[in-house]
Amino acid sequence: MSVYLAQSDDVATLAGIIAAADATNHAIPTPNELSQAFTKLANAGVVIVNNDSYKINSKHLGEIEEAYKTKGGLFESANKGKKWLNASGLSPKGTQKLTITDEQVTNAYNVYTSKIRK
Repeated sequence: MSVYLAQSDDVATLAGIIAAADATNHAIPTPNELSQAFTKLANAGVVIVNNDSYKINSKHLGEIEEAYKTKGGLFESANKGKKWLNASGLSPKGTQKLTITDEQVTNAYNVYTSKIRK
């Protein structure tokens, strides 16, 4: 759901995803958590990763949007996403391994926090 919430102009940045995760879960995802999530979502065809941008596959965007709009507020976003994933029946179609580094997370976090300090 953080990718969905962070998408603007059809793509999300890592800084935007971290901001959305913080807003919905009051937590900054670790590089390992992001690597695992992006790997699983990309291999299932849910998220398209292109360099430093992330995009929900248009095939799933409508379903994810509907899941987000279900009962519950912003703080229920993660649960809504998990519920959608569990019901989707998706399975891995690829074997790519995506790695998000400490440096990438630190840089993205700095971009995110510099925007909220203004």
